[in-house]
Amino acid sequence: MNYNDIKGLIMKILLLLSVLANSLALADQKSLYSFNWLDDGEKVFVIQNQEYTKTKKIMLDIQFIDAEGSSFQDTMGVGLVLSYFFNENWGLDLHYKHYINDNSQELTNLLNYPTQRIKPLTIKLNSAKIVHLLWTPFYGKINTFNKIHYFDWGIGAGIGQFSLSDNSQTFNATNKNLTFQESSSIGFGCKSFFKFYATENINFTLEYDLSGFSAITTNSGEESFVLFNDILLSMGWVF
Repeated sequence: MNYNDIKGLIMKILLLLSVLANSLALADQKSLYSFNWLDDGEKVFVIQNQEYTKTKKIMLDIQFIDAEGSSFQDTMGVGLVLSYFFNENWGLDLHYKHYINDNSQELTNLLNYPTQRIKPLTIKLNSAKIVHLLWTPFYGKINTFNKIHYFDWGIGAGIGQFSLSDNSQTFNATNKNLTFQESSSIGFGCKSFFKFYATENINFTLEYDLSGFSAITTNSGEESFVLFNDILLSMGWVF
């Protein structure tokens, strides 16, 4: 199984978990247990105790990022997230991501092709600073091998500043080296995440992020909206 196959598998697992969480969270009263000793019209509700709470707590997460953006770059990175929850459903986070870019094999082939005179327009995402509003509507637990695992499912949306590099100013250069110039852009960020609790103070998160920002996408200097995808694995601490 190659690198792209592994990324595709992770995406499918994350999508399946998101669909499962939505189905469980939206389950209606038809899924209640039936007790024959109850009078007609009466129902029994099962209350799930929340083992790990978030209200008025601070969380710090360290992340590993597998990114997918420009077709001419292989991008990975690290992230740091500081979160605070007002209650069990709503919170805020400050999210910083630092990316490491390397020329993809496709770009390397183009640069080394003997008759290639014009270099491809390439965009690098160097870093991102995003503020998200968080909503965690679903809290669940999984019983495996007589051990109960607790988790949160949530989403977030916000705005941020993105640090970019592109070679639009030297797009028509005939030398084999690409020259990049830095710029910045304001855009949006949204996320979907599963946070699994190992202990009261330690947790692990599987997260999918989608970011969007304006960048130069043509050799004439015209800008358009660019989307950037991240899959993140993190370890977090609760204070």
